Amino acid sequence: MLEGGRFNRRGRSSRKSRTIRKIRDNEEWIQTEFDETPPMSSYLLAIVVSDFNYIEGYTKRGIRFRMWARQDALTFTSYALESGIKVLEFYEDYFGIEFPIPKLDMIAFPDAGAGGTENWGLVTYLEKYILYSPELCTIQQKFIVTSIIAHELAHQWFGNLVTMRWWNDLFLNEGFASLIEYLGTDAISNGKFQMRDYFIIRDLDSAFDADSKATSHPIILEIRTKDDFTTVFDSITYQKGASILRMIGALMGEQSFKSGLKIYLNRFKYQNANHTDLWNALTEAVPKNLHDGNGQPLNVKYFAKYWTEQSGFPVVQIKRISPKKVLLTQQRFRFNSEDNNDNKHEIREYKKVNNWDIPIRVDAEDPQTEDPRTDDPQTKDPQTEDPQGQNTHRQKTHNYFSVLLCINFGARDVVNFISFP
Repeated sequence: MLEGGRFNRRGRSSRKSRTIRKIRDNEEWIQTEFDETPPMSSYLLAIVVSDFNYIEGYTKRGIRFRMWARQDALTFTSYALESGIKVLEFYEDYFGIEFPIPKLDMIAFPDAGAGGTENWGLVTYLEKYILYSPELCTIQQKFIVTSIIAHELAHQWFGNLVTMRWWNDLFLNEGFASLIEYLGTDAISNGKFQMRDYFIIRDLDSAFDADSKATSHPIILEIRTKDDFTTVFDSITYQKGASILRMIGALMGEQSFKSGLKIYLNRFKYQNANHTDLWNALTEAVPKNLHDGNGQPLNVKYFAKYWTEQSGFPVVQIKRISPKKVLLTQQRFRFNSEDNNDNKHEIREYKKVNNWDIPIRVDAEDPQTEDPRTDDPQTKDPQTEDPQGQNTHRQKTHNYFSVLLCINFGARDVVNFISFP
């Protein structure tokens, strides 16, 4: 690939520059030739010509990492460089897949269209999201810089190495990056930001708020027009997408979920994939003792469709009907109860099931007694019996549903129920 620019400008792209030479018959211009890129989607290519300067470092594996900025702003880029190197090494180790390009540039623009853009090998940022000084900035500003770097570099695997086949599966890019950034931010900060606890108030609440309204839409949304395309860059794709992936990860267990992600990334690297490809890869990694409500091995595809192909989320009502039995029912939560009986406020007609496959775990007195099955979504009123009469249903903070406890639950039952692991 060739790029031209004035002699006092530097050209950068997704790969290292191979040669730089003056253009014949024009002493003010130079031509830069870049190495060939790996197979990649065209929207990931970036070309920058500027008079910016850089600081640089290297990962343990020898990947050259540069942070570019205006000369006046360069002194505020050290933290971004250190963070980028650290999280790139973390992701390589976590996914077991090396970053496939021998260099990575990050560049800070005074003004740009987006806060951060994950162009492969040349990630761009707005200055206000990437510059940091411990003397001038707050901890909140440091957190913003850390998390956006973790998000954009997570895209180097989810979105760049494997790209969604079409925009209806945008959550495969943005939902994953929004989830994985929590791991990356903790890796950069050595756990000081306590990101596992922060997800609930930062992403889960945002997803619930957007998904409780009649204007919500499914995560997997048919893209028909350019207006549909812009619509999906929202809290449903980012925050709900991350929340559902997080719930599936908690259901499978962290190591099994990570194994499934490795299958997915290795199988479809340098290719396009859709949600079915992801579900199939995760199903291959499901623990053998994890079953659905029918006692069959959990199929992630069937479980996930309830959460990704319809809008909204359920409220689970728990009612004690005897000392040893409780009754569980589910209903879609609506921000406005008047929306329950009609769809006049719906922007488009989506597949409406309003029934979910909800993971329920029952803990008896023996802490070893656990039922990892999920409730049959076709059973409207499942009943669970605890032989000890000590029902301690727990809505784990990984789940994407709300809970309504009926008044006949005792105080001890409530405390047991809402205690988080």
